[in-house]
This record gives sequence, structure tokens and C-alpha cells, in this order.
Amino acid sequence: MNCPNCGHEITAPFNYSKKLADDIEERLTHYGHPQQRNPHKYQAYCSVRVVIALHVEGIKGARQITEEQYKQGIEVLDRILPEKPTEADC
Repeated sequence: MNCPNCGHEITAPFNYSKKLADDIEERLTHYGHPQQRNPHKYQAYCSVRVVIALHVEGIKGARQITEEQYKQGIEVLDRILPEKPTEADC
């Protein structure tokens, strides 16, 4: 992306907070929640996000998180909602 005024390239930091939110929603979908959002899926998402926030320092609300916090959040997610084996793995 280039600046509209001077033309120099603008680099934006990677949004690890959004990536963690997408990973949580994907895991909930894998556990049987529908693809679209609904009140039950949102409640489950909020519960998982709170547990991750309790275990990882600095993850609160909708603020940006670092790559290290993202990795720690994924480790907690794997502990509380481990990936189910697919039928091909059995």
C-alpha cells in the first residue's frame, strides 16, 4: 500500500489478534458450531477468549497482540480445545 500524498510504501503490522479470533472460530466450527455466527457460538467464543486471556499475559479486549502472545494463545487453545482427528487419520 502506498501513501496517497507522497507515494512511499506503508507497511502495516500483521494483525495477530484477528488471526487468533479466526483460529478460535475455526476450532469452534470444527467442534460442531455452525459456520455463521449465532448467540451460542459467540458465547463459546467469548468463553474461550477469556480462558486464553487468563493464561497469556497482555491479551485483553480487542488490542493488538504480538506474535509471541499469538503463539502462546494457540498453545492454550490446543490445550482447551484440542483438534479432533479427522476420519482420514483414524
